[in-house]
Amino acid sequence: MNDWQKKFYAKFAELRNKIFDPITKVLMFLRITPNMVSIFGVFLMVLFVVFAKTNSPWLLLILYGSWLIDLIDGPLARNSKTANDKGKFVDMFCDNLNFTLFVLGVIQLDLVSGFVGALLIYFMAISKLFRSIYNAKDYVSDWRFKAVAGLLPNFIVALAYIHLGVYFIFNLYYFDYIYLVFASILIIDSLSHFKKIAL
Repeated sequence: MNDWQKKFYAKFAELRNKIFDPITKVLMFLRITPNMVSIFGVFLMVLFVVFAKTNSPWLLLILYGSWLIDLIDGPLARNSKTANDKGKFVDMFCDNLNFTLFVLGVIQLDLVSGFVGALLIYFMAISKLFRSIYNAKDYVSDWRFKAVAGLLPNFIVALAYIHLGVYFIFNLYYFDYIYLVFASILIIDSLSHFKKIAL
């Protein structure tokens, strides 16, 4: 990650710590760990896939509930002084699983083709993997490695989640085109980071 991204991440982490401080205090009191929060987010995304065929507005509540939970696990780890690189790996794994489940749900809704969905799922995972390998040289880890994917993949995830909300509210379609653009960006990003690693 470049200096700009590191500063942005630090500011964003500080903001999340402040916003979610009351919630993290309750979770710490209940002895709920950050990994438990991450796994609960995956459970919600499984519900998203299960109920996708209903095409219900409740799907947005489930989706954004899972996304909100994803924003809480980091502040909980930092505020409970349990933040470590193993936890970051669990968080990134759960984030990727959530995104995979999300795309599968969107495919079930017949909003995107299986081919475009598969491209997006595959290159999201590859982009995060190559970015983590590349970024490993910049970080000392307290575990086997530090899982740091950077801003771009997470930004695309956020745009995809927001786009589904826009679809439900305004009935704007264009999923195949937009997801193909997302997949193309991730393909270019993956190739770029592969080149940086290999050279």
